[in-house]
Amino acid sequence: MKLIKTISLFLILLFLFPNPSFSKSSTTSSINQYLSGLSQNQKLTIDNFSTVGRNKIGAESTLTSPENTHLRKTYRDEDAIYKQGRSLEVIFGLLGKNQFQWKTQLEPLDISQAKNISFWYQGTFGVKESLRVRLVDINNNQKEIAISPYVGQKEKNKWKPVLIPLEKFEGVDLNYLKELQINLHSGFLGMVGQVIIDQVEFSGPADLSFASLKDNLKGFPKQISNLQRRKSLLKLDSRLMLKQIAKDTWKYFDNFVDSRNELIVDHVKLDTNRFLGDYTSPTNIGLYHISCIGAYHLGFIPRAEALRRIQRSFATIQKLKKHKNFLYNYYNTTHMHPTSSFISSIDNAWLAVSYVVIRSAFKKELGGQASSFLNQMDFDFFYDPGVGQMSIGYDEAKKAYSSFHYSLLSTETRMLSMLAIGKGDVPKEHWFHLYRIPPTKWDWQTQKGKEKAESFGGFDVRTGFYKYKQRRFIPSWGGSMFEFLMPTIIVSEKKWAPLGLGLNNKIASEIQRDYALKERKYPVWGISPCSYSRGKETHYGEFGIKALGVKGYNDAGIVTPHATFLALETIPEDAIENIKQMIRRYDVYGEYGFYDALQARGRTITRQYLALDQGMSFIALVNYLNNGSIQQLFGRDPIGRKVQALLKDEEFF
Repeated sequence: MKLIKTISLFLILLFLFPNPSFSKSSTTSSINQYLSGLSQNQKLTIDNFSTVGRNKIGAESTLTSPENTHLRKTYRDEDAIYKQGRSLEVIFGLLGKNQFQWKTQLEPLDISQAKNISFWYQGTFGVKESLRVRLVDINNNQKEIAISPYVGQKEKNKWKPVLIPLEKFEGVDLNYLKELQINLHSGFLGMVGQVIIDQVEFSGPADLSFASLKDNLKGFPKQISNLQRRKSLLKLDSRLMLKQIAKDTWKYFDNFVDSRNELIVDHVKLDTNRFLGDYTSPTNIGLYHISCIGAYHLGFIPRAEALRRIQRSFATIQKLKKHKNFLYNYYNTTHMHPTSSFISSIDNAWLAVSYVVIRSAFKKELGGQASSFLNQMDFDFFYDPGVGQMSIGYDEAKKAYSSFHYSLLSTETRMLSMLAIGKGDVPKEHWFHLYRIPPTKWDWQTQKGKEKAESFGGFDVRTGFYKYKQRRFIPSWGGSMFEFLMPTIIVSEKKWAPLGLGLNNKIASEIQRDYALKERKYPVWGISPCSYSRGKETHYGEFGIKALGVKGYNDAGIVTPHATFLALETIPEDAIENIKQMIRRYDVYGEYGFYDALQARGRTITRQYLALDQGMSFIALVNYLNNGSIQQLFGRDPIGRKVQALLKDEEFF
C-alpha cells in the first residue's frame, strides 16, 4: 500500500510539472525597489547557486527531507534572477505533515550590521504560506520566520522578492551566525508543488561585511590622508618624532584586536574597496604579545593593561585547536577555527619567542603559564636529522611534512633555529648545517660564492661569502631587508655576534641603502616583502635586491617603511633620515603610522596596514627608543643566554 501511494504521488508530480518554466517580470513593489537599489557593497550574497553543494562563502549547502518525501532538484541557468549564477529548483511531494529543508552553513559568519535577509522565489499554489526562514547561531539559538508577511506584490507564478528584517530573529546572535535554512512545511494533507529560489543575501549599510567586522574593534582611523600630521612630525626632533610614530603605530595593536577574543586581525585596507582581514597567524599573535610589552615600556599603557591583554590572549590560545600543541597557520578571528591544515615551523617559533619574552617581563604573573605553553611546543617535531635542518612545516590534512627545508642561515627563519637550539629541542650541530652560502651545485644562484671551510665550537662548517661591489656578505634567499633583520627585534646580533651576523646585517643594510639611492636613483630606500597596489587591487609581493639573494627578488620600485625601522638597529642615522624623506615626499602616513608601501618613483601608496609589518616596525622602535629593552628581556632568559653562547664565536670575513 505504501509503495502504491509513493508511485501515485510521483506520477501526479510528473503530470503537474512536466517541464516547468517561469518568467521574470519587472516589479514596482517597495521591497523590489529596495533590493534593486542596493549597491554591491551593501549586500553579502550567501548563495546564487553557481556552485553545486557550496555557497558563495565556500561552505556546504544541502537539500534534505525525511522519508516518504519526494524531491527532484535541478539548477537552472535560464531562470536565474541575475545573469550571474543559477537558480535552485525543487519539485516536491510531501506526504502528510512534513517538510523539506535547504540548509547552508555559515562557518559561522559575523553579519552583525546587516538589516535584512532577502531572496527571490517562484512557487506554485501554497508555497508563499508554507516557506519559512530559520537562522541558527553558534550557540544553537534559533528562530524561524514565515515569509508571507514579507513578500513583495507580484503576479502569480512570477519572481517574488522576500525581504525579512533581521530584528525579527530576536535572540539569534548575528555576530556568530552558524546556519541559514529555507524550509517548506506541509499541513496534514501533505503538499505537492514546485519552488525556485535564487540570490539569498544579507543587506544593510555600505561596506556591509567590513562594517560587521569593524564593530568588534576598539577604534578605527578617521582619516586616510593628513598633510598636517606629516608636517607636525617633521617639526619634532628625531627622538620625539620616532616616539610619536611609535605611539601612532601602537594604535594598530590597541584598536585592531577583536574585542571578543584578543586576536589581532591580519590586515586592513583603507582606501578603495575597504577590506578587513579577519584572520590571524601565530606570528601575528606573538608580535601582538611583544608589542603589548613594548607599549608598557614606552609608557603608552600601564603594566596592568599589558598583563590584562596578554592574559586574555592566553585564554583564547588555550581554546584554539592545535596539532601537537602547535598552532595552525591561520585562524578566523570570528569563530577561531583554523582556516588552514598547515602547521608552520617559523610562525610557531615567533609565537614561542613571545612566551620567552613574556616570562622574562612578567615572571611572577605570567611566567608559569608562558613556560607551560613554551614547554609543550617541542620543535624536534620539525627537525629532519637526515639533513640537519628544519622542515618548513607539516600538513595535517596530507599527513606529510613539507618537502622543503629552511637551509640558509641569513634569513628570518634563523629565529626558529636559535629558539629550538636554545630550548634544547634540537642539537647544537643543527646551527652548522645551515648554509652560510649555498652549495655550488645550486647552479641557478645569482652568483658563485667564495667558499672556505672553518671550525667553530668543535663543529666543522662550510662558510664563505658573496660580493656586491667588492663588499663581502652572507646572502639571504631573496635579498630583502626583513630576512636579514627581523630576528634583530628579539636578538641583539650586533652585540652578541659583532663579527658574524651583526656585521652581516650592517653590510646588508648599507647595500640596501646604496642600491636604492645610488644605483636606482630612488629618493628613498628599504626593499622587502609587503603589500602593493595594482589598480584597485592590493596584493602581497616578495621584493628584494637580487644581488643580495641566492635566488633574489626583484625590487619593482616598491619601498616599504618597515624595512627602514628594522635598520634602526644597523644604520640608525641613515634610517632616521630615510624616515623623514618618506614623510616629506609621500602621502604615506596615516593615523596608525606608516602605510605598508609606496612606489619610489610615483605617487601610488598602498594604504594598508599589516599586523606583521606593524609589529616589526613597532618593536624595532621600542628597542631603539628604550635601550634594546625587548632584546634585553630575551637575553636574560636561559634560552637567550644559550643563543648568546651559540653566536659569539663565529666570524664571517
